[in-house]
Amino acid sequence: MLLLTSFAILVISEAVNSDNVKCGLPVHQFNMNKGNRIVGGWEAIPHSIPWQVYMIFYDSTMMIDATCGGSLVHLMPGNGTRYVLTAAHCVRHRESKEYRHAASIDVVIGGHNMGFYEPRVVVGVSKYTHGHYSHKTKKLDIALLQLATEVQFTDTILPICLPRSRTSIPVNVPCFVSGWGYTQYGDPSNTLQVVDVQILDDADCNIEKETQDKSFCAGHLNGGKDACLGDSGGPLFCFEHGRFFLYGITSFGEGCGVPGKPGVYTDVAQQIHWLRKQAPAFGVSFDPFTDSIYQYQG
Repeated sequence: MLLLTSFAILVISEAVNSDNVKCGLPVHQFNMNKGNRIVGGWEAIPHSIPWQVYMIFYDSTMMIDATCGGSLVHLMPGNGTRYVLTAAHCVRHRESKEYRHAASIDVVIGGHNMGFYEPRVVVGVSKYTHGHYSHKTKKLDIALLQLATEVQFTDTILPICLPRSRTSIPVNVPCFVSGWGYTQYGDPSNTLQVVDVQILDDADCNIEKETQDKSFCAGHLNGGKDACLGDSGGPLFCFEHGRFFLYGITSFGEGCGVPGKPGVYTDVAQQIHWLRKQAPAFGVSFDPFTDSIYQYQG
């Protein structure tokens, strides 16, 4: 069993000067070569997806109740962040349907192999807000978490770029999904996995119409490559303009890698306006529309 506590563990890594913080650009090379949920993928090069976090949810007895993924985002100037984007259904208890207490959530940052000790940071959550998620339609499956303390950017901890509001999801560019979820072998992975996916047309997406304006499908029509149980809340990211941008949040699907049933993702570009409106809830003043967030997107 993985045992983690809500305090910072020593991170032996190279600090990043605030003048050199570059969203969506890993220090450690990302392997785009096609090579388990993750189903049909390959093990990521350690720390090549430095915005990926591992979220742990505890029950009332402090036993691990569930896990999810998430992404570090940079919403204010500086060489650190307190903000994580994930899926709203992750912070909602799957049985009681009630939203979890922030104190019952830990976020593991800068890790790769969850099966044994390695330098990483574990931080609690002070508060979060969600997009009024509908369990019935799966609409508005997004949540913004504020960490209990700011994490500093290093070569293993960096934010991902956000797309411009209502930007169309790019076509003919490499897109990927990552996580520690179930693989094709039927067990969760200790090491971070990644898989290439294609953005699919709405006609190939088997979701309710009212959900389509805030979500999209990705994967492969023939199946075989997909996110899976345990990958929820993690990033779908695409490489364009020399950077990685967060276009999707892993939301739901029918099975894993099933032909004709691609995974469904929250459309982040359609949620930028919502993200901007959340600043008062955290008592801060961040603005995702500032040029600093989008300086790498044409």
